[in-house]
Amino acid sequence: MKRAGTWKITTEDGHTYLIDWDRLRYIDPGDVPAGVYGDNLWRHMVEPPATLKVGQPFEVVVAEWQPRRTEAVTTIEPFDWARAGPGPMNPPKRERPLREAQPVPPKPVRPTTPPHDGPDLAPEPLWTAKQLAAYLNVRIKTLYNWRTKGEGPPAISVGGSPRWEKHAVDRWIAERTQKSTGQPH
Repeated sequence: MKRAGTWKITTEDGHTYLIDWDRLRYIDPGDVPAGVYGDNLWRHMVEPPATLKVGQPFEVVVAEWQPRRTEAVTTIEPFDWARAGPGPMNPPKRERPLREAQPVPPKPVRPTTPPHDGPDLAPEPLWTAKQLAAYLNVRIKTLYNWRTKGEGPPAISVGGSPRWEKHAVDRWIAERTQKSTGQPH
């Protein structure tokens, strides 16, 4: 027997083993649970058999720790994955069933708004306490202290949290500037 390629051996007790001489590994398909596939199922041969003949036992030392010895070998034959079909290394090919084509519903058409010459009516986004504190260069705690004292820019409560409009904050800043300098800004 040539020590190259993949060979299938059968023993007197009916077990079948596949030996991959190129990678020095073997597999016992009987040990592989149904539906489990993969390269990790092979066992590495630390000491491959010196000879493999019909009538002799298949004896190998595997990477785990124990020697593996079987009954006498009854057949030795080359193994061809392409002709053998699905097995522990080759999962069966699954064809995806064709899906029945479904009609695609048309996208709803958005009505277009005519252009207008007036000011943009889109609302400005509201600021959070963190955003306002960064804008005013103060701590967030200062904002909340101002709110409890009735000072600071006017806020709107949204879901229990204060929010501020930019134009209201700018107006509040302008008023404070007028009070501190006595002149309109």
